[in-house]
Amino acid sequence: MPRLIFKCPHIKAGASKTHAANTVEYIATRDGVDFVTDANRNKPATVKQKELIDKIVRDYPDSQQLFEFEDEGFTVTHCLIDGKKTVLAEYIAKNNVDTKLPLVGDYSGNGVNISIKAIEDGVVSFYAPVFSSIKYRLAKPVENYANEFNARISKLKNTKAVFSCNCILNFLYGELEGKRLEAFAGPVTFGEIAYQLVNQTLVYVTVEG
Repeated sequence: MPRLIFKCPHIKAGASKTHAANTVEYIATRDGVDFVTDANRNKPATVKQKELIDKIVRDYPDSQQLFEFEDEGFTVTHCLIDGKKTVLAEYIAKNNVDTKLPLVGDYSGNGVNISIKAIEDGVVSFYAPVFSSIKYRLAKPVENYANEFNARISKLKNTKAVFSCNCILNFLYGELEGKRLEAFAGPVTFGEIAYQLVNQTLVYVTVEG
């Protein structure tokens, strides 16, 4: 059987191996877990599984460079890129990074966007804080942000949302001024949902049953 890589920001490096082993065993055997058996191991992926895989592929670039931060907050000078201490502003300039694209943090398997606000005097400012316990990657480049955003929104035109909140950066980068989003009604602002400040994200609520 292939080895599994278990990542948990709440278990620090150098922590007790017994603690980590007990955590993994609990996750794998707790109530509600679907066990792999000979009867189901070769079943095709479900729609939700395919959607999750597609999201992971979209959120993370082909490059496997990993960004980590020693200092937490809304501004940083240095970061670790694949373990090497680097001036982030210099990296962005040298690699011609499109600052419309966010860093995507791995929050227990969920991708959370951290958008770049400004770069001044070697300091990179963000619209949301970065944390030392989270690993980040640059979002995968898109050819045209506005076209890509509107193409994805169009796929949700039949969604019956009772409320939505769309990040103001989507409004700006998606060139939405004067345009109507058919399926969504709600404020364009920054929002704090579940994790922290959420950037470049559209969140909506549906009511069923």
